[in-house]
Amino acid sequence: MADGDKTFELQRVEHEVIEAGSYPVEVKELERVEGRYGPQIAWRLKIEGSDTTLRAWTSATLSDGSKLGRWATAVLGAMPDKLTAMDLIGGKALAEVGVEVNKQGREFNKVRGLLPIRKRAKPRPVAMEEELGPEGADDGPERF
Repeated sequence: MADGDKTFELQRVEHEVIEAGSYPVEVKELERVEGRYGPQIAWRLKIEGSDTTLRAWTSATLSDGSKLGRWATAVLGAMPDKLTAMDLIGGKALAEVGVEVNKQGREFNKVRGLLPIRKRAKPRPVAMEEELGPEGADDGPERF
């Protein structure tokens, strides 16, 4: 074994566990890595309006039934025929986040899925006259 650097210093890292729920996120980084089950994509997702970053993994298989396919569709709005990291970086989605417990009894967050962010319809203003009638006042309940 080669002699390594024996003069390094490491800082303790704290991992914040957030409440389970749905969070708007931006895709900050994607990296192809070798995992236990073959090639995977490691995702780094930043929760909007927060300093919290989530990590998640998908297979490197792009298909209708794969997690990568579902997540890419959530970010892009449609299933692409080809995909690069740059297609997804900067994209936004809604992350479904859960809290799980590892074998050592420590809690951690798990991204269970990415969903598209739905744009809400703008509410249509209702004129007071339409709501209350031409006189502007409610006559009370109708009597028969």
